[in-house]
Amino acid sequence: CVSEAPPAASDGQRAVWASGAWQIENIPKPPAALPPTLNQVRAQAHAAMEAWIGAFLSQFTAGVPAAELASWPVKADRARQHLTGQPQAMIVAEAAITGEDASALAQKIAAKADAYEAIIARVTGLRRATEAAISKAGTPEAVAAILAGAKNKANTMAAQMGRPVT
Repeated sequence: CVSEAPPAASDGQRAVWASGAWQIENIPKPPAALPPTLNQVRAQAHAAMEAWIGAFLSQFTAGVPAAELASWPVKADRARQHLTGQPQAMIVAEAAITGEDASALAQKIAAKADAYEAIIARVTGLRRATEAAISKAGTPEAVAAILAGAKNKANTMAAQMGRPVT
């Protein structure tokens, strides 16, 4: 048992009992954090890209129930068929409830579907091209530059559509 009080230690030091006496030693500094690996940087870049693409696309789908959103491809197909002179129950039923002319409703649905499909095509193309470039990047700095360039391109595309990328 040690009966004498330890000496005061300065910041970054500590008192330790060794060989029958108190000694002051420096507290070892924790090792510096290792920088992320290239694969970790790539994964972070993919996650960041998915986040801003998701935020951008949510502008077009916000407030739409999931079941209705899932019906959009079928509904667009039915609207296009309706416009070729083949009445479609899905379009006729919705028009009957809203009081719209079924053909006018089909035209609205088809126009919105065309616009949304064009957006999805551009976003998907940008995402795929960015993923491919990130996968081939040889350094974390190259990954960062690719991601920044993709976001700039996304912002340009969004501005042309009058929508922000967040």
